[in-house]
Amino acid sequence: MAPPVPSRALEFRSALAYLPARAALVYLAVGAVWIIASDRGIAAVTSNADRAMHFQTAKGWAFVLVTAAALYWVLTHNVRRVLQAEAARRGETALLEAVITGTTDAVFVKDLDGRYVLVNEAGAAAAGRTREQLLGSTDADLFPAPDAAAIRANDEHVRAGGQAVTFSETLDVGGEERTFLATKGVVRGPDGAITGIMGISRDITDQQRLEERSRQSQKMEAIGRLAGGVAHDFNNMLVAIGGNADLLLMDLPAGGTTRELATEIREASDRAAELTRRLLAFSRQQAVQPQMLRLADVVTGMQPMIERLLGGGIRMVTRAPAGTGRTLADRSLVEQIILNLAVNARDAMPDGGTLTLEVGTAELTGAAFGAAGAAVVRCAVLELADTGCGMDEETRSRIFEPFFTTKEQGWGTGLGLATVYGAVQQSGGLIEVESEPGRGSRFRVFLPEAAIGEPEPATDARPGDGPRSGARGAGRECTLLVVEDDSAVRRFVAMVLRKAGYEIVQAVDGQAALDAMARAGRIDLVLTDVVMPVMGGRALAARLRATHPGLPVLFMSGFQPETEREGANEWGPTLQKPFSVEELESAVEFALDRAATLRRLS
Repeated sequence: MAPPVPSRALEFRSALAYLPARAALVYLAVGAVWIIASDRGIAAVTSNADRAMHFQTAKGWAFVLVTAAALYWVLTHNVRRVLQAEAARRGETALLEAVITGTTDAVFVKDLDGRYVLVNEAGAAAAGRTREQLLGSTDADLFPAPDAAAIRANDEHVRAGGQAVTFSETLDVGGEERTFLATKGVVRGPDGAITGIMGISRDITDQQRLEERSRQSQKMEAIGRLAGGVAHDFNNMLVAIGGNADLLLMDLPAGGTTRELATEIREASDRAAELTRRLLAFSRQQAVQPQMLRLADVVTGMQPMIERLLGGGIRMVTRAPAGTGRTLADRSLVEQIILNLAVNARDAMPDGGTLTLEVGTAELTGAAFGAAGAAVVRCAVLELADTGCGMDEETRSRIFEPFFTTKEQGWGTGLGLATVYGAVQQSGGLIEVESEPGRGSRFRVFLPEAAIGEPEPATDARPGDGPRSGARGAGRECTLLVVEDDSAVRRFVAMVLRKAGYEIVQAVDGQAALDAMARAGRIDLVLTDVVMPVMGGRALAARLRATHPGLPVLFMSGFQPETEREGANEWGPTLQKPFSVEELESAVEFALDRAATLRRLS
């Protein structure tokens, strides 16, 4: 079957078909007119037989010349039309071939038996074959029976309706499931009868994956904002609960039921704090300290711990060539990712199995990371594969949601993989999962590769990391301004610091703190929450830098919103909520010592 014929090609064929008939008609008409007219003319001129013979001879030659001229004109005119039509046909054919060849979409034509009679290179590539293999073949020769039957049903639908229809067709191409958006219509012959099916098909698999990843990211972002807000409020409560339990334990004698109850409160508070840390990790609102590291070195350092964690029934295989996987990330986040994925793999293999941990590199499109300007992003890849029970598609689509778990009641919080997702996102990476029931699971973490020679960022020391000062606040006669909108937290902090010997001034937000500064005679340290109504901690610190240069500011934060994380280290040390009495005292002493050292050096 031939492809649809352009209109100029039909005109060309018509001109060729009628050329002999036109020449014969011209010859017949000229001959008849000439014979009749010339015979009558000779009879009128002479009745002499000899003279009539000469006239007849002259008439014959004249007839030959006239008909030759007429035929020449007819043939020249028609041949010119034929040549023009042929040139137009070649132009249209070349244009059609350029369109079919140049497009990245698959273009094909099938006859009524379903055999491919025309297909472009893009169509052959989409099917994982060559054009020669496709031409003359049917879909049953190229695809599994269910796929071929679905295609055939779509073709019959188009043939029955006689109109173009668009279908979504999912096909097994080389062992990989690919989705195509195909628009199909009918091919008609000169008589209007349907002679085949034509179509244009586009592979939309990668586009669908990007859209699904975007939808998943938006859903997780919304859940993350909710989780971060809950963790923030919960951390404030835990400061009061755990902190007041610490104060009780400081005043209660050893032994006795009351001290045991206070200890239980403190331990419960610590467990709750761990939950909030996981929620903050998922919502990407925990404090991070990026540094240059190699994933292979992290994996090698954690291997003994992971092997103990897996137990004797699970074999661990590591493929981490030294020095591979260079990236800029927080080491604790990367360790958190590896540890939680290892625990997930262990729980998926209760009867034993193999955990394979591999480090390598890969290249992803910039669109995968939302970078429109970057065509390719080089990544360090961390891959963990287990031989466990695997997951179905419904479970796989929900595994990163916080508190979602397939384990029995009491056998997990459902925050392990949610923590992994948040840590990967906060590290600027992405994570992919492949899993089938009974065939294990494979997690791939992609982190942007750091450039060779990229400097390691400097990080400020955290409060409490330095040595404890031997001098307590009472000896210094220091006055501290405590700025906190949560009354329970503010009362607890003020109580602890008064017990430590400091003079305390309190304020409920940044504006109230500025008013207190104007009234107070002297303030040695400002201890402020970050997120507050009216005026937050960062804005307060900026105002104090202008009016009281050199005044130390120590931040308290239950979480770090997106707007507060940018350049957080520039503002100085941050005490993470919830904190204990000892951590609070140590952080204040560290901030005062640091400020005193800076004054001496200046």
